[in-house]
Amino acid sequence: MLELTAPYVHKDYDGDPVMAIGSASAHTKKGVSGICNVLPFTCMPGTLICSISGAFRKDHNNIPWVDYAYDGQDDASIETRLQAFMYQVKEYQQRENSKSLVSMFA
Repeated sequence: MLELTAPYVHKDYDGDPVMAIGSASAHTKKGVSGICNVLPFTCMPGTLICSISGAFRKDHNNIPWVDYAYDGQDDASIETRLQAFMYQVKEYQQRENSKSLVSMFA
């Protein structure tokens, strides 16, 4: 986890960001097509993950990423945000699959 997280979080930082970014990095290596970061509202470690998500995305071929801060209240906009995220995931997956097909036959 520390190796996977090293570009984003200092090795001496202990806690959720190491696990979350390390897991996201490991999953991208296995072919996941999107990351959904769900965090408690005003959670400092979750906010740190949100702040490095742009750099993470850039380093991982602009993989779709959505941050969702949950405060326990109903949120009418979450369905729209998740629909847009799933559309991006589908597009990303199709793009990545077409790249691997091209490299297979090249």
